[in-house]
Amino acid sequence: MPIGSASALDPTGSTALAATGLKTASVFAKFFGKAPSIEQLKAEIVSGLHAIRDLLANIRFTVIIDDTDRLEPYEAVELLRLVRKVADFPFVTYVICFDANVLSQQVNHALEIQDGRLYIEKIFQDVVHVPPQEPFALRRYLQRLLKQSFPIEMGSSLDDHEVQFRKEALFNRWCGLLVNTPRDVVRLYQAVELAWPYVPKGLDFLDFVWLQLLKLKWPDLYLWTRDYLRDVGSYRDRGRVADKERAAEAQRLLKLLELPSVA
Repeated sequence: MPIGSASALDPTGSTALAATGLKTASVFAKFFGKAPSIEQLKAEIVSGLHAIRDLLANIRFTVIIDDTDRLEPYEAVELLRLVRKVADFPFVTYVICFDANVLSQQVNHALEIQDGRLYIEKIFQDVVHVPPQEPFALRRYLQRLLKQSFPIEMGSSLDDHEVQFRKEALFNRWCGLLVNTPRDVVRLYQAVELAWPYVPKGLDFLDFVWLQLLKLKWPDLYLWTRDYLRDVGSYRDRGRVADKERAAEAQRLLKLLELPSVA
C-alpha cells in the first residue's frame, strides 16, 4: 500500500504531510547525486512506516497476492524472491494464495531443482492449508445462486418428474463431474447471468446451463455439441448427411467420452 494512501485514514493530515515529504525527497534524489541504493530505499520506507505508526498506533498493512498458479514459472519465482526481500517491513503482512503443487512445479521448472516445496517452505513463515470443498456443497451453492437470480427458471414443480430428472442429471451428474472448486461455481454462474437475459424467450434454461458448463470445463464436447446442433438444423432444412460423415461424428463423440478433457 503506498504511503500516500494512508492519508485517507488520518483526518489530521499529518500522514499526508509525511507522504508528501517522502515523495519530494524521491523527486530531488533524481536530480542531485547518485540514485539511492536498495538498502537506502528500504531504510526510507521503514522510516516512513514508523512515522505512520507514530500517528496511527493500530495501523497495519496487509498485502494480498492471489492466483499465483496462473503465472509463468519465472514470474512465480520472481514473485517469491520479491516477497522474501521485502517481507521484513514493519507492520506489513503478506498473504499469498497458491496451490502448493502448482507453485512447487513452477519453482522446479524455473530454478531447475528437484524439490520446489523445500524452497517454498524457506520463504513462508506459516502455511495455512484450506481443505477442499465438499462436492455436494459446491453443487448446492451453484443451485442457490441460480435460484436467487432466476427464480422462475429454477422454480419447477416437484410433480414435474421430467424436469426433476433433468435437474438431477445436470447438477448431480454433470456438475458432479466438472465442478470441483468454488471458482468453477462462480464462473459458471457468471456465464449464465451474463448471457441468459439476451437469449430468445422459449429456450430451455437447464440446457443453457449445461452448454455453459461444457464451454467452460469441457470445450471439446461443447464444440461437438455445437456442430451437431448445426447439422440438425441443416437436416431440418432437407439437407442430407453421408454415412461416412455420420460414422466419423459418432467415433469423434465416443473418443471424447473415453476421457473427459476437463479444464
